[in-house]
Amino acid sequence: MVFCSKNYRPILPELHWITDHFNVFCYYIIMVYGKDVKLQWIYFFSFLLSFMSTKQ
Repeated sequence: MVFCSKNYRPILPELHWITDHFNVFCYYIIMVYGKDVKLQWIYFFSFLLSFMSTKQ
């Protein structure tokens, strides 16, 4: 399960309910505006694919 957020604080107290049952990858976005949004997603998915290939 993949989470992408600017602020995980609201779900942190309950996150264990998910992590107890699923493998979780959390991705934190600091600042993304305008044209950078598309570029940020490209970086994210390339990182995610790389991360997943190391787990196999």
